[in-house]
Amino acid sequence: MKTAVTALAGCVPRRLPAGWVRQVVGLAAVFCLASGLHAQVTVKTLGGGHADAYGVPYGYVDGRTLEDAMFHTPLSPVIGPDGNLWIADRDNGAIRKLLLATAQTRTVLTNLAQPVGLVTGRDGTFYVLTAGDGALRQYDTNLNLLATLTTALVSPNAMIMDSATNFFVAQANGTVVKVTHANPVPVLIGTGLNNPKGIAVTRFGLLAVSDTGNNVIKLFDPSAAPSAGTVISGSGVAGFNNGPAGLARFNAPEGIAEAPNGALLVADRLNHRVRLVETNGSVSTFYGVPPENWLYCDNGCGWNGLNIWEGWADGPYDPTDPWAVFPAAREPVGIVIVGGTKAYATELGYHIVREVTGFNLATGGGGGGVPTEPVDVEEPVISPSSGYFPNGQIILVGSPNPDVFFTVDGTDPTTNSTRVPMNGNRGAIWWNNPTKDLTQLKVRAFIGTNASDIVSGLPATVNSIGITPSVTSNYFASPGSTIYLPVVVNLIPGAQMQSIFYRVEVQAAGGVPSVSDQFRLIQLGTNDFLVLAGLTNSTMSAMGYGDPGNTLGGRRGLLVSAVGTNLGGVVSSYGVLNLLAVPIPASAPAGAEYTVQVLNPSATSDGGQTTLPIRPSSPVKIIVGAAGSRIGVATNVNGGVGTVSLPAGAVGYLVGDSSPSGWFNAGEFGDGNLDNADVNNAFYASLGLRVPPSTSDAFDAMDSFPLDTPAGWGGDGEIRFLDWQVTLWRASRVLADNFVRVRMPNGLKTVIGPFNLTGTPDGEPVRTEALPGSIWVKNARFVAGIVGNAQPGTVVDVPVTVWLREGQTLSGMSFSAVVRPGTPDAPLVRQVTFVPRNGAPVPSRVSDGDASVPSDTVYRVWEFIPTGISAGETLLGHIRFTVPAGAPVGALYRVRFLAGSGGDTRTQPFREPQFESLPGAVFVGVPAVAESVRISDDWKRRFFGDPDNPDAANDADPDRDGVPNWKEYLAGTHPANAQSRLQLHTRVARPQEVVLSILTAPDRVYQLEFTESLVSSVWTAVRTINGDGQYQEITAPVDPRKPRFYRVRLLP
Repeated sequence: MKTAVTALAGCVPRRLPAGWVRQVVGLAAVFCLASGLHAQVTVKTLGGGHADAYGVPYGYVDGRTLEDAMFHTPLSPVIGPDGNLWIADRDNGAIRKLLLATAQTRTVLTNLAQPVGLVTGRDGTFYVLTAGDGALRQYDTNLNLLATLTTALVSPNAMIMDSATNFFVAQANGTVVKVTHANPVPVLIGTGLNNPKGIAVTRFGLLAVSDTGNNVIKLFDPSAAPSAGTVISGSGVAGFNNGPAGLARFNAPEGIAEAPNGALLVADRLNHRVRLVETNGSVSTFYGVPPENWLYCDNGCGWNGLNIWEGWADGPYDPTDPWAVFPAAREPVGIVIVGGTKAYATELGYHIVREVTGFNLATGGGGGGVPTEPVDVEEPVISPSSGYFPNGQIILVGSPNPDVFFTVDGTDPTTNSTRVPMNGNRGAIWWNNPTKDLTQLKVRAFIGTNASDIVSGLPATVNSIGITPSVTSNYFASPGSTIYLPVVVNLIPGAQMQSIFYRVEVQAAGGVPSVSDQFRLIQLGTNDFLVLAGLTNSTMSAMGYGDPGNTLGGRRGLLVSAVGTNLGGVVSSYGVLNLLAVPIPASAPAGAEYTVQVLNPSATSDGGQTTLPIRPSSPVKIIVGAAGSRIGVATNVNGGVGTVSLPAGAVGYLVGDSSPSGWFNAGEFGDGNLDNADVNNAFYASLGLRVPPSTSDAFDAMDSFPLDTPAGWGGDGEIRFLDWQVTLWRASRVLADNFVRVRMPNGLKTVIGPFNLTGTPDGEPVRTEALPGSIWVKNARFVAGIVGNAQPGTVVDVPVTVWLREGQTLSGMSFSAVVRPGTPDAPLVRQVTFVPRNGAPVPSRVSDGDASVPSDTVYRVWEFIPTGISAGETLLGHIRFTVPAGAPVGALYRVRFLAGSGGDTRTQPFREPQFESLPGAVFVGVPAVAESVRISDDWKRRFFGDPDNPDAANDADPDRDGVPNWKEYLAGTHPANAQSRLQLHTRVARPQEVVLSILTAPDRVYQLEFTESLVSSVWTAVRTINGDGQYQEITAPVDPRKPRFYRVRLLP
């Protein structure tokens, strides 16, 4: 207080008359002690300076730190691995150590060329930055030189080291550069500075830099280098002013250090203060008083803190007193923080080293607070810290401690938990937990056996609906691809939702073609590739609106609603309502942007009138490709990870690489390597279990057969036996031919690879045109039998056969099948199994005991059959189940194959027959009813979406061409196209000749016949025709004297 100064003089302001001072000199000690009761931050001199009014303040003396030690331009204070204070004593060319326990000073290294920076490693080694020769050197604990990392620095001023042992150096030429053990050539990180003299690594791995000549504090991201950085505090005008970031003023700021709570301490040299910069950039004085408040002693006072030099006064600091006279500082230049409750500073006014205590910057924001015990381990910081991210998310972790561990199941982390990979005080967790929100994430830092407090994710604070960002923030797509987005609800604790409507729109940027009306909603199911938190029985409706596809700058939307009870249940806490499929136009140029946003949501908590307040989340962006995009891959030669550059506007993925299964879009699944997890994904998908959407990149990544070639894409739009077999052979490095599939501008498809042979060839895309008659071509099938008179409560065996067309062979195969009621009164079946026939190949993998497979479902896999299976029909065994005791007479059970495929890996290249499946049936208490022609379920799914669609019935004729489905199936024609049917076309070639043509289907055999009278039953064969998918022509003679009639007949 000002009154205390006048009452207890001895330490007095310079502005008071000297005569008044002489009257009160003897009370100085009493005043300094009394003022400590009113302050928080307290400053004490450890050593340095001069002992009397006539000596110089600098020197080179070891010994008792307070009584004897002298320094000459002390800089860069750090706490060494031994817990003592080390400084770079620049103009003495030495590294000095202050032994804090014994108050002694020792020289540890000499004959250095102006040391200006000093850092110590956890292993006891330390690094010295010298301005005189632009060098960075490493020393061991015995002071031996281990390495000279570089001598290529330009007038370096300061440096810092991150937890990954990267060194960042601020140079007088206005730059920040990075130096590593592996690269002695400085890498440019920051530009646009003016003689920067302070640098620190923040807990998020960013660089806080004192831009000394520009009088601001800047922030740089080393991962986005080089850049000019961002001003986080300071107006850029030299002077002194506390307050908000843009109004604050510095005057030649130098040393800078980050506190555990994220605040910064800055040695503001020519303002003669140490300043506190909050995380929002606002500035206050940490300690130091205006020069006009400096005290002095006019009779030669000493060094012990009881007597004062101008700008050198120890004691407590009361920031509320504008007349405060201590602690006074003169040209502070170096600062280091210890545990958030202690700091050490160096000053050039008197070449002294000082200790600062009585504050708490360990947690919370800003200075002040009651002094506390030192915090041993600072708790980490995570961002984001709340939300449900079904498609994964990168959780940033900030911690000054490199030993950080986490759990994702709600348990407390230990040192046996998963480690967070830290780099420069910044780490990242790939959150890939599609059924849980971030409340299940727990993070903790350790130093030895000491642990920080646990940091956990938080529940939602508002009700919201929107599309979660990708793991890369924006979604990236290729022209012609389909991008899948989740619509996610986050609710506050205790809230629930039973009905909702909302709009969702895709807005193309100006000059960018809009998406088509194939922008659609996808409901969650029970057999999805990714199991998500959400309702699988929802019946939400979606009505499209907006501009036609390819409208430049156009907009396309869906009005989605689940009114009444059509949501299908209750959503609480969080969940996915549905997915969105966004078709990117093939004409979308590289860099094209689409903004996707949920609008105008309205919900109730009871499906009635109780409104649930809910707001839309921020929009997300889909960006088409990016110039210079790269994808990491593991080469099959040695398993090493490399990178493959992709063309502008392209997004790619490694064929077969679907795990980790983060999401459906390229760049959001896979890890650049092929392993057992990738094989498993394709294996289950080949059985019809957990299959990605067929237009997704994840599906295409699994579709690895037919093999890719340097000329273009492989795959055939189906995931079958040979797809997972190819992935298995590649993952085991037997097949050394990895490829990356790439969609080029205009939707063209190409590949990069194979990696071990040709590097990255630029092959022309393959354009495959289907043969006109190749409507439905299958040369293998699984067939389930038909059983009649099954009795309730008894075991029934349904035969399963595999049939191969002539010329086809198998060395392995697999199928999955399900038994479900075919009539409404039939109870559900439990415990379905498969019993192989005696003498038939024995399955190598079975579904029995697989908890992921429903009880009414069975799968069997024959991975390798040495003797193979040849053409014809082979009985494999029987699907066995017990007819429920409550099944009534006349009940029907259908045995359907979810998936079935196979191939022959004994040949090069691999061969894969094209499979279909014929369903079986079990009739309870009545004879079996068999259709004269059984149509495969796959055919019905292909043309009608569902085998039970009435248009798919045997005798139905949906295209009204007079040909029922069973005939279209046998002939291989299209049942929904009236022009596609078995028919003859004629044209006159020349007199007395006619040309007959027929569009043939592969693997069908036709017979051309004629008769001279339609009332005759005699038809004469002209020619047998082997179908090949093309039009085939036959020239026939014409006799004008008598008519001749021709017909074509499909042979069995």
